[in-house]
Amino acid sequence: MSKKFLTIISTILFFIFVITFIRLIHFQDLSDNLNSEITRLSSFDFKSFQENDLLRESLQFDGNNKEIDISIELDDGEINKKISLEKLLTQDYKLFFNFSDINCSSCISQETANIKALSDSIGSNKIILLADYRTQRSLILFKRANNLKNPIYNLNGSKLGIKVEDYNLPFYGLINSSGRINNIFIPDKARPILSKKYLEAISNFL
Repeated sequence: MSKKFLTIISTILFFIFVITFIRLIHFQDLSDNLNSEITRLSSFDFKSFQENDLLRESLQFDGNNKEIDISIELDDGEINKKISLEKLLTQDYKLFFNFSDINCSSCISQETANIKALSDSIGSNKIILLADYRTQRSLILFKRANNLKNPIYNLNGSKLGIKVEDYNLPFYGLINSSGRINNIFIPDKARPILSKKYLEAISNFL
């Protein structure tokens, strides 16, 4: 072999080595970033919720650990009659989602999709949907449009009596058979992963 040919081969091998090395570094950086994100998301539980700035703002409200009046009467559109909230509280804790017809409609639709998925995994009997709609007909149409199987109970202007209601935003919470509320959470449309992780933690609790 000529010296010129060996030089060409050596140069080609050198460039192949450099390119391979650079690609390996980029791949490792990508893997590290993905692993870091997976670890961060998979470590969510109620303890880490309290340590996370984004969720801390959504979980700390005056309504937490407060007992409400469970004699509140609700409209049950399915059977066209009144029913007290107390009648729905047959287990130690249930998840509830509170929303109204003046809330962001796309925000509510995003959460109803999450609720449908959650109902399939833990059962719709562990979830209470509380709505405040001006007419029962509007609420029935909303239910059909979102293909919801869960019963929706109309508050008809009644309030639970907790501070978070002042924000006029949809919110989640846990409620037990005595009406004690905990783990209030306001979903953020711009950060849907927070809702998913909140509901994941709730499903493990229930």
